Amino acid sequence: MKKPWVFLVALSLVLSVSGCDFMKRLKKEKEKIEAEADSTSALANDVKPGKGRAAAPVPADPDEALGLKLNHPIDCINGASLGVTRSHERYLGWVKDAKAGPTGREQVVYGLYEVQPFEVEKCKKALAALSATPEPPTPELDKTATDYAAKLDAVLPLVAEAHKYYDLKNYQDDGFAKAKAMHGPLIAAFEAFDASATALHEQVGKLKAGLAERELDRIEKSEGKKLSWHQKKFMLLSKSVADLGGVEDAAMDLPKLEAALKALEDEHTTMEAYVKANPGEAKTMFSMFASNGTDFVKVSKELHRRVRDKRPWSTGDLMMLDGNNGWMVEGSQQKMIREYNELVSSSNSLNGAF
Repeated sequence: MKKPWVFLVALSLVLSVSGCDFMKRLKKEKEKIEAEADSTSALANDVKPGKGRAAAPVPADPDEALGLKLNHPIDCINGASLGVTRSHERYLGWVKDAKAGPTGREQVVYGLYEVQPFEVEKCKKALAALSATPEPPTPELDKTATDYAAKLDAVLPLVAEAHKYYDLKNYQDDGFAKAKAMHGPLIAAFEAFDASATALHEQVGKLKAGLAERELDRIEKSEGKKLSWHQKKFMLLSKSVADLGGVEDAAMDLPKLEAALKALEDEHTTMEAYVKANPGEAKTMFSMFASNGTDFVKVSKELHRRVRDKRPWSTGDLMMLDGNNGWMVEGSQQKMIREYNELVSSSNSLNGAF
């Protein structure tokens, strides 16, 4: 089966899955939605190559400056990274053996998705802005971003060439000759990009985790544990659950996941009680966030129970997991990731609502 994918959102995480070799892609799609809230301002400090535009003033608060800086790689995680990964997954959806490649005997030939040029352009601008933002210093992130840019440049022309070939169905004319010749370099470029994109995600995730904890502490000190605090606390706990559940079954730390789920469920109960006691703080959109929170707790517990009880997949489950319908399978990482994405989206919609 194929691997899930992860996205980054402001101070939360998002995932999106397809297939079953779950790990690397689960780690990437967690980051798309996590960045939506912050990334709206990400290009405000954009530096276009060759324009010599002056850098925007660095905020006095170091965490604010770091948050703005991290918006740049998040734009890539949410755009170009996702595009390349989906193209890779589409390709492996019908090429059953990644080592052997197309045989010419496949019953269906889906080709692969094109990576949207506007996402690539946005990512390149974001990387330029990142390199033009020296403060605060982030040497490891900068190094990783440089490697990411190189791997992105390497994979894009191969994807474009393969997309055109399959879109025109030229394999029907050359007996899959070019399909077989393209496979080796294409799959190598995909895998190299995956490794670099994962490294970028991990660097950004590590830095954002610290930001989120410090923000929560500041909110508590400045205004107490009001609804905005509970919302952000719930998202931090959700991220922990998503991280612990977004791994292959054999690598899952069940005691830690169980403890994280209890903390998440307890916070959801506390948050609901706070809303009942303070109805004036809950805006209209909050009910959707709370509902998404309930759904995420539920599907995460389903995943935990399946792995804990060693419940095997049915034949129907496996068919959906190998396709694009894994989110419909109870106890699957795909279903958990889908609900996490929904949760992050509704959380982002609450920005400025308190």
